[in-house]
Amino acid sequence: MSRALLLCCVLVVSASAQAPDVAVLCDGLPAERLSAEGESSVVTDPAKVKIGKAAWRVAPKAGVKFYGPAAADVPTRGRAALVCVLFLEGDRPRDFRFKLDDAASGKAQNDAAVEYRSVLPGWNEIALALVDRKSAAGRDLDFSTAVKRIQISKRADDGDPAIILDGLLLSGAGAPTASRPRP
Repeated sequence: MSRALLLCCVLVVSASAQAPDVAVLCDGLPAERLSAEGESSVVTDPAKVKIGKAAWRVAPKAGVKFYGPAAADVPTRGRAALVCVLFLEGDRPRDFRFKLDDAASGKAQNDAAVEYRSVLPGWNEIALALVDRKSAAGRDLDFSTAVKRIQISKRADDGDPAIILDGLLLSGAGAPTASRPRP
């Protein structure tokens, strides 16, 4: 085998290990792993769906203080980051809380990884690190095989737009797996 061909094979294998991999596809059928605070619905508008055929839309609901999507039992396959593919309706950025629970997380708010990110109108890919994470209380978190629960939420203010979760991707070094092809 020539050196050039061997190098090409190594580069292809390396690139496939770094390529995003679908962990959760929100194809409009809220599986047991998807939930929402607020008013949820399925979106099939191609302008608001990037992966698959549908997405999970969550809007503020009267009487509910917070709103946003959540997913449980998200496989991570040893990857370094979880990428949230989101579409924010509206005309200005909003700050959302991203809370990641591992298998040992309890109900305490400080027993998870929490970070706040600004989500811009339109498409967003928010990458959340899965390695070397600590809970707010200082406990080492283990996301090597799964995220027990990811919750994306915001306090509902007057005029807040809906947020659409299209999918959760895995990126970074880890065990490569076959990605689900786009239909």
